[in-house]
Amino acid sequence: MHEEKHWATAGNHWRLAAHLAAGLSIAFASGIAVALQVKRFDGWFGGTRFDWHVLPETHAQLPQWLDVVMLCVSWFGTNITILATLIPVSVWLWRRGRRDLVVPLAAVTAGNYLLNFFLKLVSDRPRPELWPHRGEYTWSSFPSGHAIAIMSVWPTVVWLVRRERGWHWPHVIWLMMVPLIVYSRLYLGVHWPTDVVAGLIAGAIWGLAIRLTFDKWIRVGLPALSHNLN
Repeated sequence: MHEEKHWATAGNHWRLAAHLAAGLSIAFASGIAVALQVKRFDGWFGGTRFDWHVLPETHAQLPQWLDVVMLCVSWFGTNITILATLIPVSVWLWRRGRRDLVVPLAAVTAGNYLLNFFLKLVSDRPRPELWPHRGEYTWSSFPSGHAIAIMSVWPTVVWLVRRERGWHWPHVIWLMMVPLIVYSRLYLGVHWPTDVVAGLIAGAIWGLAIRLTFDKWIRVGLPALSHNLN
């Protein structure tokens, strides 16, 4: 009986990992698909017609206070802020025995990092040079890591908060933050619009994969699974 229970638990681990790997692979493939389309239209280095149509419109002169807001808002989508926030929260939840919350938070955060890292690694697209770059940015322009995070990590946090507390106001905040962060990346001159589009698509797919996977596991398998992690 003990051996059967052991193999059942191991099977749960493998199925969970397989579902997450599939979701991450599809998200990665979506980013590659956008990159190939950009290259197809010969816009990898100098931008596509879509990029040139959108980007100049986003670089309007803003009041100083709103310019500061754009600089600050952008930090809510960076891995620096995400890790600084979610690591201590996850440690606190782990000590309280809430593995059912820590596991999806860890999974979406790790996947967010890997997705951004490997898409940037294989793309290595230069950033637009229309005006000085401002704010936080690193490495390749493609894709927007902020866009990936705002469509995967933060929706997962919002979903878990609603599941635990029944609160709907975090959804409102998230929906307000999405256009602000997207606009800030273009306004600060650190991304082509197609970078942001790729990040939004890949992030949404990864966030959906997390939701579909853990919605089932939390209701059916993850509570039992988490007890075995103690």
